Amino acid sequence: MSLLNRGFAQNTTPHRFNSKQKVGAIEFDTARDNKEFHLCDEFNIMEYYQTNPKYGEGFKSIRMYFKNHLNTINELIDFETGIITVRFIINCKGKTDRFRVFVVDGNYKMLNINQQLEQLCINTVKNMGDWKPGNDSGEYFDSYFTLSLKIRDGKINGILP
Repeated sequence: MSLLNRGFAQNTTPHRFNSKQKVGAIEFDTARDNKEFHLCDEFNIMEYYQTNPKYGEGFKSIRMYFKNHLNTINELIDFETGIITVRFIINCKGKTDRFRVFVVDGNYKMLNINQQLEQLCINTVKNMGDWKPGNDSGEYFDSYFTLSLKIRDGKINGILP
């Protein structure tokens, strides 16, 4: 059976196929991405749930890291309810780049946020440091990862993978 005939919607096993054509692919942008950031396989970037990259000891470490940054981010939030999502790539060496920010309001309508808040969210995630790259059966993969900040009453009240 060809890869095109397989269903990938619920698949959690890494499969090699041209991931540049999948929804959510992050293309290199010379204006905002680090040209020194290298992928092991530009055409096969897995989703985090396929390869399980980790930060520190896991999600608890992510929450602990963000605990020190919540007040600074909260000061710049200028909407009441929604979700700020930072999507990025963790390469097979545990380095990160290609950060993109998406924001929706409480009704899941896209929002534009101020540039200062967007850059602070990117820098906060970028400064987390190295990750443990995603792997399957001992093979390391480039992986997409998503961190979402839940906003309620104009403040962050939750962090989601």
